[in-house]
This record gives sequence, C-alpha cells and structure tokens, in this order.
Amino acid sequence: MLTKQAALEYIDKGIRVNSINILKRELREIYGQSRGSTVSESFTIMHRAITKAYLSEAPYVIALIELDEGPTMMSNVIKCDPGSVEIGMQVEVVFEDWSVEISIPNFRPVNV
Repeated sequence: MLTKQAALEYIDKGIRVNSINILKRELREIYGQSRGSTVSESFTIMHRAITKAYLSEAPYVIALIELDEGPTMMSNVIKCDPGSVEIGMQVEVVFEDWSVEISIPNFRPVNV
C-alpha cells in the first residue's frame, strides 16, 4: 500500500514518466505498493506518432492515471484496444524495462 507519506515523497521528488533518470528501484517502490489506479478525468488516443520511436506503437493511449492513494500521473494505457479506454476504467501498473536501470510505469486494464 502506498502511504500518504510515500505519496508526498513522490510529489517532492518530482518523478516524471518522461524523465530518463528514473531508477527502477524507486518506481517499483512507489507504484508497486499502490492498491490500484483509475483512468481519471482525461485521456487521448494518439493516431500519429510524435516521434519515429513511437511509429510502431500508434495508435496509443495517453491518460491521466489517478492512484488510489491520491497522486495523479500521465502514462500510457497498454495491452488493450485504444477505443475501449474509458474515464473511470480500473487499471494496474505494468513496468516497461528500457534498460537495466530504467523502467517506465505503464498501465493496463484490470482483468487483462
């Protein structure tokens, strides 16, 4: 369970999904403890990749994810049809390893 203290530390550390300096250990400590998450008030389906690195991913979903413990973050919703994503959808964290030291938290619908 992500405690209120850990949530405040999350905010104080200024951890961002697009930061290349994210350490796998820190992310797993923060998100791995969360009870659950919900697609909150906004998401968009990207039909055109923003860079060549995302060409094979399009279309993909970028959403505001609200952790049950309070913090909200922007991340991708993966492992589902982009058209099936809805506000209020329950999601869970899935880590994408970019390297030995860097993991990025993405989210997938619960029960997938």
